[in-house]
Amino acid sequence: MRRLAAIVSLGLLVGCSTAQPRPEASDARPNRRATVKQVLRSSVRVHVLDGTEVRRSATGVVIDVVSHEGQPMSYVVTNEHVVEKADLKSVTYQVLVDGPNGAVTYPATLLAEGAVPNVDLAVLAVPGVRLDPATLATDDELAVGDDVVVVGAPYGHGLTVCGGMLSQVEVGDGQPTQLKTDAPVGYGASGGGMFSVETGHLLGVVEGYRTAQVQIPGEGGGYTFDVPMPGETFAASVAKLRHFLAEKGPRHAPITASR
Repeated sequence: MRRLAAIVSLGLLVGCSTAQPRPEASDARPNRRATVKQVLRSSVRVHVLDGTEVRRSATGVVIDVVSHEGQPMSYVVTNEHVVEKADLKSVTYQVLVDGPNGAVTYPATLLAEGAVPNVDLAVLAVPGVRLDPATLATDDELAVGDDVVVVGAPYGHGLTVCGGMLSQVEVGDGQPTQLKTDAPVGYGASGGGMFSVETGHLLGVVEGYRTAQVQIPGEGGGYTFDVPMPGETFAASVAKLRHFLAEKGPRHAPITASR
């Protein structure tokens, strides 16, 4: 997860995994429950391996399924900073699909890459499996104040859903570019989807979050660690995603792209 650091001192930390659901009107609960069930079907985990060792874990969203040489081919969007090879020597990719009986792991191929920080997006191809693609929102669905859910895979564990609202929409060249939400996320949410509670449509793809460096005094100088700052989760908008896919997406990139 790409992070923007600030330094503060904190006495109490509350994470997404321990937060209690916000009270809601009874007539809203079936709506949210149905949306969560829907978006989880389109959400996956992503592992980046160096040899046999998992070096990075993150999240992805299924965006399309096509037929290739008589077999299904599923496409998953995640972040470029997740899949970049950097100092890794023998890189392979896996997509993990969580189900009632545990996770099923599929090999994946890196199909398209953006460039950090301006286009922090990438596409993985998963051959031989038909996953459930998300529906991309239209630009006019991005309304500040709307309820959203964000899917992530904290520290490589199973998918987790966090709730919040769309708190900011940045616009560039007449189109939404970056979104911000107060939904709390943490390490492993990179590449996860931000979805509308009302429609279940994909609004954006999580790129990063701002962190606070917590300082704990103690013997030998104590220790420090980073925690996400509430309300500071950032995502690439669907408009930015569409532009990326139009330039480098599955319809234009070779299926045989290198791993």
